[in-house]
Parts: sequence; structure tokens; C-alpha cells
Amino acid sequence: VRLDCGDTAMLMVLKGMLATLWVVVSLILGQSDATPADCIGEFQYCPHSGECTLFECNDKGPHCTQGQYRCPITNHCVTGAAGLLACPHLAGTHWDHTLSLDARLDYLVSTVALGEAIGQLTNAAPPVERLGIPGYNWLSDDEHGVRGWQSTYFPDGPGLGASFDKELLYDVGVVVGTEARAKHNYLVASQGLRQFAFNGAGITVYGPNMNLVKDPRWGRAQEVYSEDPRLTSALTIGYVTGIQALTTSKVVGVACRHGPLSTLTWRHAPSGSTTHWHSTTARRQRAGCTSWRATIR
Repeated sequence: VRLDCGDTAMLMVLKGMLATLWVVVSLILGQSDATPADCIGEFQYCPHSGECTLFECNDKGPHCTQGQYRCPITNHCVTGAAGLLACPHLAGTHWDHTLSLDARLDYLVSTVALGEAIGQLTNAAPPVERLGIPGYNWLSDDEHGVRGWQSTYFPDGPGLGASFDKELLYDVGVVVGTEARAKHNYLVASQGLRQFAFNGAGITVYGPNMNLVKDPRWGRAQEVYSEDPRLTSALTIGYVTGIQALTTSKVVGVACRHGPLSTLTWRHAPSGSTTHWHSTTARRQRAGCTSWRATIR
């Protein structure tokens, strides 16, 4: 099957949506119970009802009672995290943890309506409640530390590049990945990220910037490691593998920037040559980067 650029982008978005759901299911399988104030995974606690839900806490309902989880798709109420496995009408869908990843992805791609898929092509992707897909903000500019408050900030791109140390970048990545997951878990549980997601609150890291500095007038020179493709490749591999070195229950995904289809990079690239894009694509593949929309694997 041949896919054009639009189809490929849509497929990457759907993979990202499925990846977010996979994090939830992985946590469900690893935890048998949950307290009302400590909803697991992407479920947030609603103070006015006491329920755990994937969607916004509001007064419209439907609502479950204190300590119950609202099932995706059907909105049935079950007791405790373990009860989610017994939610009705999940078999054969992307929520069915017994299916292979490809089977779940095939179902999701075939079920999401065109308008719903188009709606996901933004940083602040809206929920698709009929399929149990929560809203999510993909944007987390964590190129040298988790963006926002109470995070460890490392030197910007040129400073890290001057280390010439792949293992050091790996260690930096481990810190960034750990803090990204920890901040996301805290904010979902305490702040209700379905409504108030912001840049730096997610588990999909927009970084590193693996472009090369070809001209000092380029507007993103402060983000990148160097002008040398070999050094940039090595440091990118270190940073990416460090961020993605966590266990399944604490997984964080990486989207290296900027890809061949990035209009921003194309506009500012001094050379504008096809060699530049071929080089970028090759470095992304060697680094193990996912896509411009992070797919957690």
C-alpha cells in the first residue's frame, strides 16, 4: 500500500494516540487496586464526584461514585483499577490488551472518523470520548531539561555539544525522561491535565534538535549540538536512548526535531538542499527517533 505524505502523517498521529492508551493499559495490568485520590495512569481524580476518569471533570456527567473508575467507551462504573479489565465492549478494540499492537492499531485507524483524525493534528489534541481516547497536549519542549517549573536544566545545545561525551548525554536523557514522567504523573493526579495541559506537562519529548548549524544567522543555532554530523549523531543517540531507557510503566517517547517535512526548518535552512534533508533523515533513523509525532514503543 502506498501512502502519501498526508496519509503517513495521519498514521503517525493514530500511532501516538494508541501509544498513550498502551501506557494506561500497561499500568492497569501492573496494579490491582487504586485509592480514590491516586488514580492510575492517565485517569484523573474528580474531586466533586470522587471518580477516576480519562476525561474532563465537569458537572455534566455521567459520574461514578467515590473510588470508582469510569470505563472508556461505555461509561460504565467499576470498582478499583483491576475492574477496568472487566469493562464491557472493549474486546476486539484498541483497548483489548490481548490483541497484538498491529491489530489494535488497525482497529483504531479503521474506526476513527476523518474529522476526528484531523482534530488530532494539533499540539492540544481534543478527546475522542466515543472511543475512550483522552485529550492530550503533545508539546513538551524538553531539549535540555523538562520545560517549566521545578525541573533540572542542563546547558543548551552548544554547551552539551561541547562535552563531546555520548555517555554524558545518556545520563542527561535519563534525568529528563524521569522528571518528565514524574511531573506528568503528578499533574494528572493533582491538577487534572485533561483541562489544563501545557508545554512541558507531557510524556512526549520534542527533542533533541538534531539539525546542524550551517549558518550563525539561523534562528535555532542555540538549540543544536554542533555543525558536525558525526558528533551530532552520537550525542543524539545518547540523549534519545537515555530518555527512552525507562521501564514500560514509566515510558517516555521522543520525537527528534526537525524532520524533512518541517516547514520551519525548511524556511530557515541556509542551504535548502536535498542533501540536508537526506542527512537529517539518516541521523533520525540511526538515533532511534520515532516520528514528528512521538510514538511510544
